[in-house]
Amino acid sequence: MSTIPMMQCVVASISRGIEEGNHINVARLHGTGFYINEDGFLLTARHVIEKGNVDVEENGGKLLFSPFHSEVGKHVCLPIEQYEFAPDNFDVAICKTPLASHTFYQYSNITVGPWKDVATHGYPASIINKLVDEFQVQQRYHKGYIQREVPAGRLVNHNNPPLFELSFPITQGLSGSPLFVHSEPYDYLIGVCVGTTTSQLVVYEDTQVYDEGEKYHERTVKVEEFGIAHDIRAQANWKPGMLGGESLGDRIGVKTPNQ
Repeated sequence: MSTIPMMQCVVASISRGIEEGNHINVARLHGTGFYINEDGFLLTARHVIEKGNVDVEENGGKLLFSPFHSEVGKHVCLPIEQYEFAPDNFDVAICKTPLASHTFYQYSNITVGPWKDVATHGYPASIINKLVDEFQVQQRYHKGYIQREVPAGRLVNHNNPPLFELSFPITQGLSGSPLFVHSEPYDYLIGVCVGTTTSQLVVYEDTQVYDEGEKYHERTVKVEEFGIAHDIRAQANWKPGMLGGESLGDRIGVKTPNQ
């Protein structure tokens, strides 16, 4: 890879914004999205678009993707007007913006599994600024590993798609961020982060009854949070109408000299 674009040019926040004079006021952050090619197509989580649309319908404004624009030196607000949801219960959406961008992700059906190092980055709700035109905060980055792979239909409700359980949580705002494996010279996209599951384990519990009949109860609970990402490799053959008959796997990636 000869040049690497700024990460905030490729991975950006998805928010409801309201025009106020020369500014776009970010009224509510809904998640993160990321460009997958230089034609302006991006991926995010389906629920980010669904909840964002409900927010816009109820409170006004527009649903916006806000990447950093290197030529103007600040973040820009791009309306998300085209989108399509992946089938088979995947919490994934493909969208289109009017601004083309490079990406540093490449698609490959690489083999991954437990203990494989993975990473993501995006915009958690705790660090977003109100004015996109004065957006100064950096992204938050997570690096960890895959704790387990969950095949389709394996969970209690039997309607889950293939997914990864991660060693780090996906906090509010990080839904829709990319899950990738780094292998020179590319970052290989393997999933879309969609949320966090919580596990509680009682590690100690004791109850004592005193002579007066009073009770003393002590309980220690260990709480763990694990991130969840949907395996995008299982949707590589999906052909959204927006892509004109091409598959998702064919359209993810940077341009190489022989392409």
